Amino acid sequence: MFLCLFNFALTAQSKLEKIELANQAIEQLRDGVLLVELDSRYGEIFVLQKYLKQQMASDLKKEQYLRNKEICLAFKEEYDFSEVYFYYKAYKKFLLNDDFNKVVFYNDKLEIDYDFDITTQPFYVATFEDYGKLGLHIYDKQLQTIAKPFPNYEKEQRLIFFKRDAFEVVSSWNEKLHNFLALFEYRKNKK
Repeated sequence: MFLCLFNFALTAQSKLEKIELANQAIEQLRDGVLLVELDSRYGEIFVLQKYLKQQMASDLKKEQYLRNKEICLAFKEEYDFSEVYFYYKAYKKFLLNDDFNKVVFYNDKLEIDYDFDITTQPFYVATFEDYGKLGLHIYDKQLQTIAKPFPNYEKEQRLIFFKRDAFEVVSSWNEKLHNFLALFEYRKNKK
């Protein structure tokens, strides 16, 4: 009996801690910046070029460029929760090591933004990826998943065969962020 009560108390404490971390994250994101990771697929393109598959390399490069433009435009049109900047996946290791002067940041037109200073505000990272769950994944600055109830994932697949475009995914996630913030502020004001 004591063991059950102890386990229940730990679970409740753990759940409260996750809620508190999620509340901190939503406030920090609102006041901070979202960094959206873009993929260049340089490795795949390099291998194709090395083995004289120039047309395939060119097609892949164009496909990735169009995907990145779609992601940038989706965030420009559908996301209003915080500031947003973009960076390429190749710079991820520098973000992890807080070596920000080696990271090139881009605006929503994929132009280098020389004035952006990441060191002055909290940031979170969003990336479209497929590690068993195709969709938009959200991470903290250590690239760790933010615990639920924070809206840390928005799936790309609607049904088994149908994939939502970046606009639908970003719009849906943006709405979830606003709803979560409203719930957090309601609970905070109720105390």
